[in-house]
Amino acid sequence: MVEVPLHGWIRLKEMGSAPSVDFPLIAPALKDKAFSFTTKAVGGISYRFAGSFAKLGNFPEERPEDEVVLKGRLTKLQGGKPVAESEVGFRYTGGD
Repeated sequence: MVEVPLHGWIRLKEMGSAPSVDFPLIAPALKDKAFSFTTKAVGGISYRFAGSFAKLGNFPEERPEDEVVLKGRLTKLQGGKPVAESEVGFRYTGGD
């Protein structure tokens, strides 16, 4: 079995003319279908996620376009303290 390094970022939706903000993932962890991560703080804001994959597969070949593939609890932190949280679902959108 090959170990694949996990990395990435969370990108917030653009709001009006404000530029996109990327929050790099720190220590993402994957065990079976369970996935968790925290993000680097940007402007004092960071995020924490714990959840599981609702769908697995070889997405580049069998793209589950616009389907929720990851569900869980996302917590927004300000100065390291929780300020908001919600149950969320991440949809798959393939790139070029």
